[in-house]
Amino acid sequence: MRDEENSGNPSEESGGTQEGAPNAPADVAESSVEVEDGTPESDDSENGEEGTVHQLHVTPEDRAKQQAEDLAAKLRTVSKAYTDLQDEMDSFRQRQMQLADVKAQKKAGEVIEVFFEPVQNLKRCLETSGDDVNAVRQGIEMVLSQFSTRMDKLGLKEVPGVGSRFDPSIHNALALQPVEKREQDGVVLHVHAVGYAVGGRVIQPAQVIIGKFEESAPTEA
Repeated sequence: MRDEENSGNPSEESGGTQEGAPNAPADVAESSVEVEDGTPESDDSENGEEGTVHQLHVTPEDRAKQQAEDLAAKLRTVSKAYTDLQDEMDSFRQRQMQLADVKAQKKAGEVIEVFFEPVQNLKRCLETSGDDVNAVRQGIEMVLSQFSTRMDKLGLKEVPGVGSRFDPSIHNALALQPVEKREQDGVVLHVHAVGYAVGGRVIQPAQVIIGKFEESAPTEA
């Protein structure tokens, strides 16, 4: 009985040893595989990091080139905005000139319309008066009154004439006429052409003759 037990124990021990022996090389192989597999992975990761660093690296020349391109783009934008502004200003000036022309034409039409009736009456007067001098005179006086009324509506006023003091801003002296009275010195005696002003601004000075007083020398007794 002891021999059988003893004989069975070695077999179990030997069997256990045999079963464990083949496992040792397998573990070694697996560990070697892991080491071999890990080595390339570490190399790939290192290479990847180096590649990323290389791509992110920017030289001063590249940076200067990029800045130049950005400035050129901004310059093009500003230049286009300036050109558009100039075109808009030119269009605005043209529109203003057109409006001014339209206003001037409208004003001229209004002036012509104001004087249309007096001119027609003057023509009728000359056509129907015949040889009657008084009729012609009355017709002309009527037309002249109409002209004066129309000019007043336009703001056109006659500058002071006969009897007013000479004023170089509204009068143009054609000649001096000697006068005997001191109070007539520098006074408008005759009006050769009527002067006109609009809104206080003289558009046509009156052509006048003014008096000139000179004291006579005392006579010797």
